[in-house]
Amino acid sequence: MLGVFPRSVEFLHLLLVASSDAPSTLDAIRGLASAAARRGHRVTVFFQMSGVKLLGASWANRFASLASLGVRLLACRTSAKEEGVENELAGEAEMSSLGELVDLLDRSDRALFLG
Repeated sequence: MLGVFPRSVEFLHLLLVASSDAPSTLDAIRGLASAAARRGHRVTVFFQMSGVKLLGASWANRFASLASLGVRLLACRTSAKEEGVENELAGEAEMSSLGELVDLLDRSDRALFLG
C-alpha cells in the first residue's frame, strides 16, 4: 500500500511588476495576484512607467478586492509624476521608488514582469 505523505507548504513572496496600462496587464495582475494571495502567498505589485495609470481614480475599484486579500500595491513616484496621476492614485496604493523595487527584487522569491 502506498502511503500518502503530506507535502510541506512553502509560502512565497511573489513580485509582479506592471509596466503597461494595457487591459491585458490589468487582467494578468488581477488573476495572478488573487490566485497567489488566496493560496497564502505574499504578493506585491509594483506599478511603473505607464503601468501607474492602472492605479488612477477610474480604475480604483478594480484593485479593492486585491487589497482585501493583503496584496500590496506600490506605485513608482517618478512614473506617477511623469504620467500625471500622482494625485489620483487608488486609495489602496502606496507611493514607492525604484530603489524599493530593487530591494523587492532582491527579497522576493519570484518576480514576474508584465507589460
